[in-house]
Amino acid sequence: MSYQKVQNFKCRCPLIRPDVYGLTQSHQIPNTPCDRSSNDVFLNQHLQWYHNFDSVSARKLVRAICNNTSPNEHLFSSHETVLKQNVSVENYKCKCPLTQDGVFGLSDDHDVTNVPCGRADKEVLCFQHLQFHHNLSSRAAKKIVLALVSYTPKVTQLFHNTDLITQSKCAVRKLKSKCPLLSRHIYGLHEHHHVPNIPCDRADQDIFLFHHLTYFHKMNAKAATKLIRALLMNKDPLEPVFHSSEIIIASDQPRGHQSQEHHRTQVKQKSNNKNYYENLMDFSTHYQTLLNAIHTSSFVPSTAKNSSDKFDKSMMPLDCSKWKQHSCQITYPYTTAEMALAHDIEINSFLT
Repeated sequence: MSYQKVQNFKCRCPLIRPDVYGLTQSHQIPNTPCDRSSNDVFLNQHLQWYHNFDSVSARKLVRAICNNTSPNEHLFSSHETVLKQNVSVENYKCKCPLTQDGVFGLSDDHDVTNVPCGRADKEVLCFQHLQFHHNLSSRAAKKIVLALVSYTPKVTQLFHNTDLITQSKCAVRKLKSKCPLLSRHIYGLHEHHHVPNIPCDRADQDIFLFHHLTYFHKMNAKAATKLIRALLMNKDPLEPVFHSSEIIIASDQPRGHQSQEHHRTQVKQKSNNKNYYENLMDFSTHYQTLLNAIHTSSFVPSTAKNSSDKFDKSMMPLDCSKWKQHSCQITYPYTTAEMALAHDIEINSFLT
């Protein structure tokens, strides 16, 4: 029988009972008795994908059926290997094992979504299914698939409550679905949450929901993830997911960062106010001549000579290149700070 005929051969699966063609429980064939024996299938592919036969054993059984070999004949010995030994984790297909709580030690503490699985009646690529539908990390999904391949009982505890087995970036971000925001008063949402674009005018099409919630409805990442998880868990829309004081809308700047900036601004203002008087005293000590010129009540020209007819250095003009120029006192009815403010001069920068 040619390879092409083996590939194209269709019939009902013969594995409807134990002990056919010498196949017994010791061979540990999965999915037996077969629940797909009511329809014709491509038997070679069916045996490899659904019952995990290796290619040699699958072709051997197909040829026996084509030759009308009796099911009671011992085609395989009890010690013969008929299953795949090196199974590709990524390509392993089976029904989802997460049909109830507690399978392989999984619990509510692990934050696994969609348990029990609503797709457990269909054969799926288990590795990918566990990640995208149940939010498991690739390591945890691989661990479960390898347990299934080795026929590990589901009561075996593969995980403990403290194990981190969910994805750091949730698979909910890749979910495509219709927007649930058809009304403002669902999942605990109210007007004071200020979620825009409700009711949503794009709720009639499947979209990447996380992106839609964060960009079109301006929800922050935490709130969007929380809402999508509620959808995946089939929660009642009337059941509150958000509390009244919860922050849902994304802000341009985090509130914590804003408060820190405000605190730093207040500290800086207090520091400026504290240093102002110290700087002013230092200013008056070193620039007494300028202060005299500013605070004098009249404009009176005078010389900077004392009784011994010598220059008084305390009354030296600011322009030190003009030693022989008479100093003068000028009337300005303003304080130093007011004059600095009028000329847009920072007094601290002026002092330095």
